[in-house]
Amino acid sequence: MARSQLGYHEAANGHTKYGQWYADRHHDQAFADANWCDMGASWCAAQIGAGAVVGEYAYTPWHAQWFAQQGRWGHTPHPGDLVFYSWSGPLTITEIEHVGIVEAVRGDGRIVTIEFNTSDACLRRVRTPAGIVVGYGSPDWEAVDSADDVLEVVSLGC
Repeated sequence: MARSQLGYHEAANGHTKYGQWYADRHHDQAFADANWCDMGASWCAAQIGAGAVVGEYAYTPWHAQWFAQQGRWGHTPHPGDLVFYSWSGPLTITEIEHVGIVEAVRGDGRIVTIEFNTSDACLRRVRTPAGIVVGYGSPDWEAVDSADDVLEVVSLGC
């Protein structure tokens, strides 16, 4: 689902379909034009019926905390994980500023991600985790009704 969103750009006023979706679900129109990295990932999960294992958040520190509370927080990336970043602060959950979806892990340790609200768009990025990755939220993909289909897609990588 995230791959199908590559190239999506926010409107000039910051409005996105992901923010509007979240605003409608949470009855707060302020989200329609808000930072949308986490809402984009949450939207993708909802589209494939995986909202219960991915979570539905607009605020990245709370999303990471949710994974930690579920016992699904770690420091080793896997395709299908959510990756949580801190660009300028310590690498702690409270300082998380951005989230992406791990698409693949390269042999050199770099991660290939799909990220919403990066350069005001949904783009694929290749990043070196050291110094920017706080951790990874690992959804329980096997708990999803369509687990076989989801696991096959997650395992494709790049």
